[in-house]
Amino acid sequence: MKPVHTPLENFESFLGSEKGKNALATLRTFILPMEEEFQRVKKAVPVTLTEEARKRYMDFDIVGQELKKHLMYSGLLIEFAWEEWTEGLEIVQGIRKIPGISPFKILKLLSVIMYMEKDNNSFLDDSIKNGMVLKLVKGLF
Repeated sequence: MKPVHTPLENFESFLGSEKGKNALATLRTFILPMEEEFQRVKKAVPVTLTEEARKRYMDFDIVGQELKKHLMYSGLLIEFAWEEWTEGLEIVQGIRKIPGISPFKILKLLSVIMYMEKDNNSFLDDSIKNGMVLKLVKGLF
């Protein structure tokens, strides 16, 4: 099955459609499992760990695979010149902090993460483990 990319110019109407609303509603279901995994690791390892050490205890395999499938086939991936969006690239690479941003920009950032996943097969997993994906998804609701 081929990934579904929604062109930038059609994205607003897609989000207003029943399919777009359902895709967003399904995205909300990923919040609780991610939060629970962060809490599980925090309780299981009571000492303060570096971010890299903490990531070794996290298990987002199932959630990550399901999230990847959902983003790839739901139409929530925005087709745009993501390589030219410096601000977005710096945010997903952790160079810039995530500002208070619109839902549209959040979905663009999630799209950038997925596009970068093609080149670096662990980019989505790293973005989940460092909490960026959870912050972005929670920012939609």
